[in-house]
Amino acid sequence: GESELKKDMFLRAMRFREILRENSQNLDPHILGYLQRYVDGINYYIETHGTHPYLRLLGLEVEPWRTEDALSVPLMMAWALAHNMKHELIYHEIAKKIGREKAAQLYNYCSPDIPTTIDDLVAPVPGDIGSVSEGAENSCLGALPVYSGRDEVFESTVRLSSLFEEFGWLLGTQSASNAWVAGPRRTLHNGTILVSDMQLHFSKLPSDLYYIRVSVGDYHAVGAQVPGLPVLLSGYNKRIAWANTNDNIDMVDLFIETIDWKKKTYHFQGRDHPLTSKEEEFTVKGRKEPVRKTIYYAGRKPVLNEVFSDFGADVSLDWTGFDELTPEGFFLLNRAGNHEDFAQGARKIRSSPTNMVYADGYGNIAYRPAGSLPTRKP
Repeated sequence: GESELKKDMFLRAMRFREILRENSQNLDPHILGYLQRYVDGINYYIETHGTHPYLRLLGLEVEPWRTEDALSVPLMMAWALAHNMKHELIYHEIAKKIGREKAAQLYNYCSPDIPTTIDDLVAPVPGDIGSVSEGAENSCLGALPVYSGRDEVFESTVRLSSLFEEFGWLLGTQSASNAWVAGPRRTLHNGTILVSDMQLHFSKLPSDLYYIRVSVGDYHAVGAQVPGLPVLLSGYNKRIAWANTNDNIDMVDLFIETIDWKKKTYHFQGRDHPLTSKEEEFTVKGRKEPVRKTIYYAGRKPVLNEVFSDFGADVSLDWTGFDELTPEGFFLLNRAGNHEDFAQGARKIRSSPTNMVYADGYGNIAYRPAGSLPTRKP
């Protein structure tokens, strides 16, 4: 219906479908084989068990699953965990009302050079760090925005809060997970203990996570699966245990663009560049004719004027998911037998950054971040 049109425009503008298609083509053939077998199993179940009650209640038709559908699950989860788009909006609004200097005192800001894990001490919590592309005229709506002196964005806080209500989890997750690990010196049995509590966003049924045990040949593992993707995000096999929690890192940037709509150009680093575009058609329940929209891009960044329609500026979005998103590292993690295998898998994870903790039966424990980060410093 009409109420969902703006969300649909946002999803199309973000090119999620194209990202899926590109990522599936670049996957390792071995991993693609796993995904295909998994999809074959889902389709066999659909053929032999008929339409699921959820689909019947919603009036939806059953479609055969494809590998793209399995990859769409981690893609949408990666976006949901990219929590800071709403913070970009909130910080900009605060800075506009009370000034940049006062606002900076409220922001949970840490220099990128401050270490965040220091022995047994409590370290500063890293906050959202705003950025501006070097030499760019457009300003980033990050923790420390840059202004051109105009009253550029937001006419009222009411519109901002209504956008949050309308978009829900599409503006990012709103909960916090936790995980901890203890080494042999801290346990009565002189072994390791790993605990994780993955909360994701809100409590709901069906849940985002599904607890499973996998036993195939000499492979045995137990843990939390995201339905639709055949890997364990957190769990343990016969030799190691691992857990993931959201890192809450600033990986989404909003930009105020300088666009000449007559010439269809945007200004970047002292030059005018042509906007690119694509045509989209939206079928809306209750409307006889479909809605047709042209979506524009400043480089790879979608211009989201249809989404931020009340804000009086041309706003574009960039995030690390436009570079690469692949679950390949999780396949390696699931089969890891030691810390070296674990690290190899973690290095290949391309998604929203996560905090990963590790333990094994040899008495080793470890922590590391995994995922993709924007390069903002030269």
